[in-house]
Amino acid sequence: LAANQGNVDAQHMLGTCYYHGDGVRKNYKQAVKYLQMAAEQDDTDSQYFLGECYFWGDGVSINDKQAASYYQLAAKEGHASAQYMLGRCYLMGMGLGKNEKQALKYFWLSAEQNHTGAQYRLGDCYFWGTGVKTIYHQALKHFLLAANKGHPSAQYMVGTCYYHGQGVRKNFKEAIKYYRLAANQGYLRAQYMVGFCYYHGHGAGKDYKQAAKYFHLAAEQDHVRAQFRLGYFYFWGK
Repeated sequence: LAANQGNVDAQHMLGTCYYHGDGVRKNYKQAVKYLQMAAEQDDTDSQYFLGECYFWGDGVSINDKQAASYYQLAAKEGHASAQYMLGRCYLMGMGLGKNEKQALKYFWLSAEQNHTGAQYRLGDCYFWGTGVKTIYHQALKHFLLAANKGHPSAQYMVGTCYYHGQGVRKNFKEAIKYYRLAANQGYLRAQYMVGFCYYHGHGAGKDYKQAAKYFHLAAEQDHVRAQFRLGYFYFWGK
């Protein structure tokens, strides 16, 4: 009732209830209807949610331009998740012209608000030189922020920095520690690298059983090198 009378908080709450199926049957079209009402009254959370609806095609057809437009509205008001998604739009050229420097800008704004995904993306930019020159120690700094909050891709990249000595002194024990954290969350490349570390005795004693275990996990996700290594084990009976 309050939502239909123009109460912006009620409109947003009803929209998110329909979006998540909280207390009502999930209905993306109804979610969009009420989020639109709230967004037109400058509710930033609703603007962000509408961006998500258009980005993923929930209740509406996928429309990258509309998604980016709503992300921009919310990002302008300091919405961390909207800033992160706007950064992704600029990075991938979705709904906006591809612009790596703008992507970096919005990842920074979001990361400064402790957004885990943005911290990882910022690390990725510094690692690969996307929108900024490669600075490995800066990359590691941001990867660690996200990794220590359980972000599997960031954990894998921290492992990679320690394994290769990028931005930090090479340390196989730290490398396998972070690889294992990501691997235990099902992260494909980390599963392979844990197996690789056990196979070569990097950061842990050589352990062919443990190596085979992690190669098997990666092979089940179609990791070609892991499948080859596993075949090697079976062939030689290791």
